[in-house]
Amino acid sequence: MSLRKEDFERELIALLAEAEKQGRTGVTVSAGELHRRAGGYPGPDHRMPSCCNAMRSVARTLPGTEVPNDLKLNGASFAIKFKIRD
Repeated sequence: MSLRKEDFERELIALLAEAEKQGRTGVTVSAGELHRRAGGYPGPDHRMPSCCNAMRSVARTLPGTEVPNDLKLNGASFAIKFKIRD
């Protein structure tokens, strides 16, 4: 199974929805955590750059979420603190 950016976006949106249902105002997500949830990580065919790009894309849609500017950060430890609501 070869994951695409859209697969990671879908999984991240589900993760954020779960956090919102729990009443959280924000959640920090690492690329490693997201990729494990979506599948295929760790493994030789991981799609970590696509995972990180999906995180950046979703973060840009959430006001108050800061997106790291360094596009070289594409590893499992890459993390974003997503703001869900005030």
